[in-house]
Amino acid sequence: MKYIIMRFGGVSQAQIVAAGTFLNFDITWDNCESIYSQLSKDESVSRNFAETYSTYDSLVVGVNKITSAI
Repeated sequence: MKYIIMRFGGVSQAQIVAAGTFLNFDITWDNCESIYSQLSKDESVSRNFAETYSTYDSLVVGVNKITSAI
C-alpha cells in the first residue's frame, strides 16, 4: 500500500526503489508497479487519490499561514 500511495503522490518508481526496500515476503517492485498501473486506470481510485492529495495540500497551505501569523 505504501508503494501505491507514494506513486499516486507523484513519486517515480525509480525514486521509490532508490530510497530502499520496505517490501515483504516475495513481493517485487514490478509486482507493486503492476498493481499501481491497474489501479491508476480505475477512474474512481485515481479521483479519490487526487482529492486526498488536494485536501492535504490545502491543509499544508493553511497550517503554513497560521504558523507565519504567529
